[in-house]
Amino acid sequence: MQYIFHEITQFLLLFWLVLSRTTLIDQDARTNQQTLTETSRVLLKSMSYIENNSLPAQRVR
Repeated sequence: MQYIFHEITQFLLLFWLVLSRTTLIDQDARTNQQTLTETSRVLLKSMSYIENNSLPAQRVR
């Protein structure tokens, strides 16, 4: 009886560890995607600003 209880406890602990780790990986991926989206948005705004405010002679064709 004690052996079965031990096995069930071990299984539940392992299951919880795997579940919590995949949740963390998912959150990390979401955070990274958000950061990439923000970075690209800022980069596009900067490029647009530079293009719109540069003199015609300075523009790269």
